[in-house]
Amino acid sequence: MKTKLVLGIDEAGYGPNLGPLCIGGSLWRVEADCVVERMAANLSPVFQAKASDKSHSWIPLGDSKKLYKSSGALTSLSAGLLALESLRSSPSKLSGQRMPDLDRWLQPEDHARIQKIKWYPSTQSSRPDLFPTLNDVYQDITLESGKERLRNLKLELIAIRSRAIDEAEFNRLLDVHGNKSNLLSISTLEWIRRWLSELAEKGTKASDRFVEIFCDKHGGRNRYQGPLTHVFPESWFATDQESTSCSRYRGTIFGIETSWRFTAKGDSIVPSSVASMVAKWTREVLMDRLNGFWRDQVPGLRPTAGYPLDAKRFGNEIEGTAIQLGLDKSKWWRRV
Repeated sequence: MKTKLVLGIDEAGYGPNLGPLCIGGSLWRVEADCVVERMAANLSPVFQAKASDKSHSWIPLGDSKKLYKSSGALTSLSAGLLALESLRSSPSKLSGQRMPDLDRWLQPEDHARIQKIKWYPSTQSSRPDLFPTLNDVYQDITLESGKERLRNLKLELIAIRSRAIDEAEFNRLLDVHGNKSNLLSISTLEWIRRWLSELAEKGTKASDRFVEIFCDKHGGRNRYQGPLTHVFPESWFATDQESTSCSRYRGTIFGIETSWRFTAKGDSIVPSSVASMVAKWTREVLMDRLNGFWRDQVPGLRPTAGYPLDAKRFGNEIEGTAIQLGLDKSKWWRRV
């Protein structure tokens, strides 16, 4: 069977002043003639982009914004990731079939860096909706249906990963790249370079030497030749389209033929949906730890999601304590 690989990338936390910028990715092996844009429809109704705070008779899969309400639980987001990981590997590899901790998906160097930050190392969570078990949210028949649907469609989920760019690292990269859009584009493409390098080093079989890469648009950018050439100086890219809806490119990297799409609302495509889910989950876990740390330091402090208006309120309330702790503002406040 001739196949191709599909890599979906998405981010969470591009706009906030507090907490990390997180990037997620998912890699799939599909048949060569698979139309990636139709995957969601083909997976329905076993996989659906909708939320529930109770047990699921379907497996949540979709843009993370559709799997939770800002004032509600994150059960569906977490449950969807847990099911996908259990179907990707063997359920026995998940300790107690429980949602794994950050290091399951987070890049090792990011994990090592955030462990040195006062408000991120804790493994305790005040939110059980972030760490469900399979038995909490599914009946066996639902997972079996998911496995059968993936098998019948010849869709193989190979990997789920995430990155977390903490506040201090964000500010450092902002100085390097000049603005947030460049920071996101270069950080994303450098990460994709690593994925492609790993595939080349593993000697991916000949039928997999083509990778379709799907990304959401970066800060409204329509032209990506500059960032692509910056990150892949040894490669040449053909431009197929540059518009407000989609920008498309082709190029050969490490002997692998690549097709790139930067699409507005690109997280509706299944590989990017999974990327959106793991990026959002990673950020929510870290924000839970951030809020827990600062609420211990400042009694009565209300938690924050980190977005500008409320971040200003939260920042004003913690700033005095941060000074007492010897924490420069650049360590906990992201510049724009």
